[in-house]
Order: sequence, then structure tokens, then C-alpha cells
Amino acid sequence: MHLLSTVVHSPPWLSISDSFMDESLRRNEFLPFRHIQWEKYDYLEDHLHFTPSSESSFLDDLKKGVEGLQFPLLVMSDSTFSHNGSDSSRRFESMFPEGDVTVDAVSGSGFITLGRKGQNFRSRLRNHSLGKFNTLLLIGGWNDYGHTAQRFDSAVKGFVHACKGRTRT
Repeated sequence: MHLLSTVVHSPPWLSISDSFMDESLRRNEFLPFRHIQWEKYDYLEDHLHFTPSSESSFLDDLKKGVEGLQFPLLVMSDSTFSHNGSDSSRRFESMFPEGDVTVDAVSGSGFITLGRKGQNFRSRLRNHSLGKFNTLLLIGGWNDYGHTAQRFDSAVKGFVHACKGRTRT
């Protein structure tokens, strides 16, 4: 399975405390997915979540970005897709032939941080038969802000290990 992740340490969210996150993802087998330019979108007053028009632009940009990847594709995300009950997960899936793209989005989740459903990225892997996917695109990591570099790196390693263990046939 190919592992990709969007860039975490990027405008508009530049913080020295999260600059280690992208380095950790690369060290642990994630390739950078650089097709999203976060600074071009408009955000709600929280400065974290898309306005409705920017959400549509993001989905269009993401579609263009993933078109060269090997399908089926599993997208795991935080509130990038699921803020305030948005249906953007289903809208994105519907942009592709049935079964080509699956989106698993839980608001507030991260590698360490448990989201609204009490699960982080790793624990959510059990919701999927990973052997059927060729590519996993991870959009998230921001919710792990404030954790140490060592703790984050350990959680990413555990996620990659779990992916490998679940894709063996």
C-alpha cells in the first residue's frame, strides 16, 4: 500500500511546535502529497475550517490531485472533511466510480488525539479491509498539536506498522 500525507506544517498553520510532524511522516514511509495549497482557501472565523465555497474548491483540487494515484484509495481525515456534519466525505466519494474512493473522516482525530468518536487514525484502521486499497492518503495531524515530537513519531510508527500488518494476505 502506498502511504501519502498532506503537508501539516504549511500556511496558514505555521508553528515551530508542529514543524517536526512532516519530518516524522517522511521518516516513517509517508510520501508528501503536495497538491493542496492550504493558503489559497478561505476559512471560517476559527481559522481552521473551510468556508462552504472553499470546501467545494478543496474537493475539486483534491480530485485533481488524486487522479494520478493508484485506486482504490482510502482517505483518512480529521475535520477537514467532517466539520459540523458536512457531507463533503460523500460528495468527494461521489466524484469517482463507485468503490474507487472511500473517505473515513472523524472530527478532532489525529495520530494520538482521539476524535469525537473516541478513535484516532490507527484505531480506525480496523474499520477497513486494507488489502483492497492500493493507496492511503492521510489528511490530518493538526489535532496532535502540543504533543512531543517523540510521542508523535511513535504514534506514526504504530500507524504504519498497523497498516502493514493489516494489508498482508
